[in-house]
Amino acid sequence: MYERMFELILTSLLLLIPIMVCSKIGDRTGINPYLAMFPMQFILYPLFQDYKGIEGIIVKYLYLIPAASAVFISGFLLRRAAAAVGIDTEKLGNVMFPKIERKGNIAQRLSALLSGIFIPLVPLMVMRGILSQISVHDPGLSFYFLPVYIGVSAARELGINQWLGGFIGVALINPMMVYIRPGESYQGTVFPMLLSIGFIYLLKKISSKFPMGSAREIIIGIISIAAIFKYMGPLGIKVGNAVASSIIYIFNTMGVFSGAILGGFYSPLVATGLHQGIVVIETGLLQKQGYNFLLPIWCMADIAQGGAALGIAAKMKDKSIKKMAAMAGAASLWGLSEAAMFWVNLKYFYCFAAGCIGAAAGATYLVFKKVVMTGMGLSGVPGIILVRHDKLIDFIIASLIAFSVSFILSLAVYKKE
Repeated sequence: MYERMFELILTSLLLLIPIMVCSKIGDRTGINPYLAMFPMQFILYPLFQDYKGIEGIIVKYLYLIPAASAVFISGFLLRRAAAAVGIDTEKLGNVMFPKIERKGNIAQRLSALLSGIFIPLVPLMVMRGILSQISVHDPGLSFYFLPVYIGVSAARELGINQWLGGFIGVALINPMMVYIRPGESYQGTVFPMLLSIGFIYLLKKISSKFPMGSAREIIIGIISIAAIFKYMGPLGIKVGNAVASSIIYIFNTMGVFSGAILGGFYSPLVATGLHQGIVVIETGLLQKQGYNFLLPIWCMADIAQGGAALGIAAKMKDKSIKKMAAMAGAASLWGLSEAAMFWVNLKYFYCFAAGCIGAAAGATYLVFKKVVMTGMGLSGVPGIILVRHDKLIDFIIASLIAFSVSFILSLAVYKKE
């Protein structure tokens, strides 16, 4: 048992090093560090599928050098191109990792925390969806390393050592876990990593009250690994399965009514900021089922709020407000519904309600036709890129329904103030 645990720790460290090296290269060169880590999984994935111990990993290290070199060269070229057009690459980190203030009630703070963890991973989710559309191979490998990405991102967000977060992720998907925790699989899971990093964060807060000096990180690491393998990992699997199964059950039992309810109430969730936590559920659905039936509904909400704002613009006499409503409506069609809601629709509440009704109408049709997406991260009209091929026409029809209903209702209920 102890020999296998030692091998798990050693191999996890060996596998983590090239991943984190690519992440740091991305940080330095202006590439999203998670996209920089992405090429490594194509080389490391065969190691996990055909595990041959420490010797097999060391041999494969020769193949890791070209992957890291490719990331470095890409980052170098990106940095030079950005400098040529006057973009300060030092500020790109603010775009990749926007600072989201955690304030308000507990639900709002938790949503902001989850948003801070998952927003940097959105490019990966989008790429996963696109790859699954154009590749004839099983796209599961795109989510195989998800615990590693979540571990690094959550550690970054909570101010924990990112190497420790990445190590926990690699250890959980390590083939040696079959011997440590028989019958459990952590590939592509979300909640085990969230609970694990949360546990490390609490342990760090508690330990800060005691004088441990430089031994603090070592003690935290040892306690964390033992507790995560024994408790946090298995508990996370149960929580993730329960959440995903509950949502699937609701959709299977409520049918089109689930689309109407979720479509109609999504915009109010956005207005309160609580929608940011839904990304965890979407990720779990993708991992469990291979497709996402929630994102098409969110697309309808964005398109409908855009239609409502454009309805206001059509009747507005004031040219400056008319222009703002038109711009906000167009932005909402492209997935940025906050502009339409906060700048325009919420000022004319009945128009906001018209957008919610339009979203419910479009989402009802979506659920009736069983429209699903193969990724996440794109909303509004751009979401069509992730729609499964055989459902493209249905998505377009649903979008037209959502837009038309909200636009017409907005025209009908708008009253000049």
